[in-house]
Amino acid sequence: HLFHQLKLYSPPLFLHLETLNVMPSLYATPWFLCIFATDLPIGTCMRVWDAFFLEGPRVIFRTALSLLKGAENNLLQISDMSESQTILKKYCRQLYDADELMKQMKQVFYTQGIDSMTS
Repeated sequence: HLFHQLKLYSPPLFLHLETLNVMPSLYATPWFLCIFATDLPIGTCMRVWDAFFLEGPRVIFRTALSLLKGAENNLLQISDMSESQTILKKYCRQLYDADELMKQMKQVFYTQGIDSMTS
């Protein structure tokens, strides 16, 4: 699901990660199992949880895509699979501006076809 959504939302990033064999299970499993509690700062995580309890599971996909989009420039520069984990963890742990993440999540929501796939 997430990989297909990434293909629609950010084709260059999708192709780059696919070429490096960086599958969503490598980075998204902890996100989905803990609803981002292990990776985001607590205040940002609480905003994601608020949205999750209000809107449901589609928020998880929007958040994941938003995090990937936020780290996209750095991810596009990596040359092997192991670097992706380091970049994503660093990006997530420094994401103290919950408002910025919410703005990015709204952009994901309004991207044609993305949200309807998670219903």
